[in-house]
Amino acid sequence: MKDESGQIAIDFLAGLSLFLIALTFTIQFVPGLFSTISSSDEDLSIISYRTATILSEDPGWWDEKSGVPNSTGTDWEYHTDHVFRLGFAADSSHQSRTTNKPNILNYSKIESTQGLNEDEIITMLGLFDNINGARIEYEYNISILQNGIPVRIGNQTATFGTQSPGRDNVFQTKRLVLVEKGEIANFSADDLKASSSSNDMAIINITGPIEKNIIVQISGFNVTNNTSYMSSELNGDLLIQDSQNYSVYIKRDGSNDFRPYTDPINPNDTLKLVYYQDIFNETHNQLGINFSEMNIAPGPLYIEYADYAKQHYEKAELVVKVWR
Repeated sequence: MKDESGQIAIDFLAGLSLFLIALTFTIQFVPGLFSTISSSDEDLSIISYRTATILSEDPGWWDEKSGVPNSTGTDWEYHTDHVFRLGFAADSSHQSRTTNKPNILNYSKIESTQGLNEDEIITMLGLFDNINGARIEYEYNISILQNGIPVRIGNQTATFGTQSPGRDNVFQTKRLVLVEKGEIANFSADDLKASSSSNDMAIINITGPIEKNIIVQISGFNVTNNTSYMSSELNGDLLIQDSQNYSVYIKRDGSNDFRPYTDPINPNDTLKLVYYQDIFNETHNQLGINFSEMNIAPGPLYIEYADYAKQHYEKAELVVKVWR
């Protein structure tokens, strides 16, 4: 009689076994190909985000812990020996503990952070971990940037920590912010008054003490094609146009951005001069701005900077990077 019972060939069994082994390996191995962030790395990403949020949304807090009235507040920048919590956000009320101005960064808070030591910054921002009783500190960089360049606050650039390495596993968070850059006074060219000795030098009186950068912005030029900005002097001394004394920018007619100054000044251009606070050592300062072919109306009733000044904010990026 013919035997019709089924049989499985040896080569089929061998092939099936290899397929099952490959399938098991694939199920276990492939997910790892798409997971590039470990749980430890995820912690760093959270820390970066948390640090950026604290700095941009928290005004900070100081506490003398004395129980005396008015011995606490958000104005920690004036009480750096008793800082309890670090933050850059502007504060409307020193006793509120919070801010109604998130993402608006205060000039004095940023400047005062430059005077804190590394251990204080790391501790207040929680940039460390405790492993088996040992404190492990993270590497970090906190910068406030415009066009990729740290902004200048006071006599230093707004960057803290160390330079980040050019490798993977550096986790960063960016926040769009408005940063206070100092005080700005907007003048029409017709507002300017010249010195008695030259009708090409505008004189502006600035009363101290000066605690922030001084920004002079001039528009409405009624000028010829040969008009140029030449130089600045303070109390009779010539200032050096560089990163130490002051910088000059111009916004051309039809442009939305200020660029480093180049000649000439055209009728619809806007000139901006940024004078750094540390050059003002006197209570009463006389700033001279020299032009060529300007023909400014003579003084001696020179204009007062304080009559035109107001706080000045500019768009920037707060960038926080954290790595091990």
